[in-house]
Amino acid sequence: MKTKTPATRATPTPPTASVRQWFNYEQAAAYIGCTSRQIRRFVASGKIAHVKIGLNVRFSQEQLDEWLTANTYTPRRSS
Repeated sequence: MKTKTPATRATPTPPTASVRQWFNYEQAAAYIGCTSRQIRRFVASGKIAHVKIGLNVRFSQEQLDEWLTANTYTPRRSS
């Protein structure tokens, strides 16, 4: 008689890079240093990258960092 071996599920392998951090409106606002209302305005005007999952809006730390870098003003030194 053959014995059944238990079925094994394939477990997903974790990504080799660091795990992505996701923020909601309030967390993104705290990370950037503004109000959640301002973040909502950026989303509504298409000025900031976001992911919409159903009714939930999320921001990755990478997206927020890229947005901050792209919107950083560096004044020129006058000589």
